[in-house]
Amino acid sequence: MAKNWAICVGINQYAHLQPLRYAREDARQMHEFLKTESFNRILLLCDGNSEPKTYPSCNNLWHALNSIKDQDKAAHDGDTFNIWFFFSGHGMRFNGKDYLMPGEQQRVLLPPRPKLGEGGRGGEGWDDAITNTRA
Repeated sequence: MAKNWAICVGINQYAHLQPLRYAREDARQMHEFLKTESFNRILLLCDGNSEPKTYPSCNNLWHALNSIKDQDKAAHDGDTFNIWFFFSGHGMRFNGKDYLMPGEQQRVLLPPRPKLGEGGRGGEGWDDAITNTRA
């Protein structure tokens, strides 16, 4: 049976970019919808939350992805592992590549086809799949 994890990210307020009005609510609505589906774990990272671990910083996004990778490595039960990622916030195109803008405005490179390890499972390959560079 497939294991389904989701990460929902919503960012309204940026220090040096125009604020958005509905990004945070979009992520919260997606989080609520996914609760009605067959997901094993759903993480919500939004600005304006009182809990620092749920702020959509680059470090918190990396922590969320690594926790999924660690869970997958620990499972070793042959189940399929799906990761759903929802992002509502600013993005940009730079030198022909697309970037998401986390809360502290570091660029996160999105490759066209990430390598997630053998057979589509998590594990080795996260560093190849997502590259963190400073803006």
